[in-house]
Amino acid sequence: MSHSIDEDAIFLIAVQCRTRSLKRLASVSRRFRLICMPLLFSTCRVKHRPRAKGHIPPPGLRPYIRHLTYEWVPAPSTFRQHLKHSPRLCAITFQGSWAGVPFALIELCLRHPRIVSITFPEDSDWSSLIYYTAVPPPQDSYPNSLERLFYTSYPWKTTRARLTDRDRLKEHTVEAGHLGPLVLGMHSTAESLSFPVDVAPLAHMVELSWPRLRDLTLTGRFSDASQVSYMSRLVGFMSCPRSLSIQVAQLADHPRPRVLQKHQLRSMDMHGLQSLTLAYPSRRCHLHTCRAILEALVSPRLASLLYENSVGLSLRAGRPSHAGSIFVRVLAHIGSHVDAAPAAP
Repeated sequence: MSHSIDEDAIFLIAVQCRTRSLKRLASVSRRFRLICMPLLFSTCRVKHRPRAKGHIPPPGLRPYIRHLTYEWVPAPSTFRQHLKHSPRLCAITFQGSWAGVPFALIELCLRHPRIVSITFPEDSDWSSLIYYTAVPPPQDSYPNSLERLFYTSYPWKTTRARLTDRDRLKEHTVEAGHLGPLVLGMHSTAESLSFPVDVAPLAHMVELSWPRLRDLTLTGRFSDASQVSYMSRLVGFMSCPRSLSIQVAQLADHPRPRVLQKHQLRSMDMHGLQSLTLAYPSRRCHLHTCRAILEALVSPRLASLLYENSVGLSLRAGRPSHAGSIFVRVLAHIGSHVDAAPAAP
């Protein structure tokens, strides 16, 4: 009788390990190391500094790299080398690029069909490109095959403009001019989108179809009332949503917006929903009272429907996390529809 462990079993164990435990597991034997290497080196961080030459990952690690994170803007020549010598690379994150990421680098990503995900944290938005020599996108819509785009705008732009005498209007124009073509060009392949509504081309997005969109995160603040209706129409394109998060600052002297109308819910399959977050939900919104979500509430996949002081609604799988002295209670009117909901595991 053989006492050897099957490689599939080792891989399943390795997937559940954190980085430190994974390193220890990889040091057990050569066999374990070969199984763990694709997980250990799937994510790589490359640091670039002004007047410093960027480093290219060693040849032995390149076949395992799937996600590259750049600190500062990489040199175009180095960036081309990374794309050329990383055959499994599919996701890129630009971090710490305070001057903005030139669209020329984005074009290099879009020329490689295997690159399906690009992430811009708040320290790498395009609002500062106005103060540097930058070539704008060549067209209103830049066709691409991206599946995931995560763009976070700097949250204190208005305050920064007042303190540093920056032109907030021009910053907004440049930021929207770079994000718009990228988002509109991925409408046929997009699965996950995250961006602020004030710089997103919502008016043009609702004119296109989004057949594969399953995850949507909207942040920022509404700049006018028309964006509220555009948001509702965009959410309606999600035929089978998996994750929906709307955390947008409201307009003054305007009622809380309805995320979805009743007729839109009829064409949506809510049984695959795993995460729902609404800031300032409307009591008249049909999204958190539809039957499909109530059915999901009592299923193992979605364990809790939480309501926080009438300000935010959060529905997610797994155990809810409590921070500080925040008290979370279940909506009373939802409890009246559900006899007994199982406790979160």
